Amino acid sequence: SAGGLRDACVLDMRPLEQSLRFACSGAALRRFAAQLERQLPPEHGTVLLGSGDFHHLSLPLIERTVQRHAPLQVVVLDNHPDNMRFAFGVHCGSWVQRVADLPGVAHVHVLGITSGDIGLRHAWENRLRPLYAGRLTYWSCGVDTRWASWLGLGPAFRAFGCMAELLHEFTAAIAASAQP
Repeated sequence: SAGGLRDACVLDMRPLEQSLRFACSGAALRRFAAQLERQLPPEHGTVLLGSGDFHHLSLPLIERTVQRHAPLQVVVLDNHPDNMRFAFGVHCGSWVQRVADLPGVAHVHVLGITSGDIGLRHAWENRLRPLYAGRLTYWSCGVDTRWASWLGLGPAFRAFGCMAELLHEFTAAIAASAQP
């Protein structure tokens, strides 16, 4: 069901649900992407994926979008960075680094991080390469990220005392940017 959304295009992905939930192999992600390509119109609006167990399915949607509209910036609204290490395919907490690596993506902004996943205790779990490369910025609130400056990552970590301040600064930064 489209929840009463007028003119919604609903794709039934339930047969793939358990092979994709929370994490999946590269092969399962490619099957999902192929099904999207067959069923989703070339130009479309917002895509709703269900629960947070499926964040990583944003990757093929973004790949599809940058083929038509590159370069662009990607904005992820999440309490977690979704840029963590995961060696077994793609995980709902590990997909952002792959998005940052896409040639058509100018920058990825993860907004609203309040989890300790970007604190010192979890620093080693974060993929640092996209942060060092200037392709990823963490926008956080209430998390001590001073360790990032010690490693030369200060510009990639934007820490704020409250969400209103974070949103004000992000809105100004995105308005001054050349990429959509």
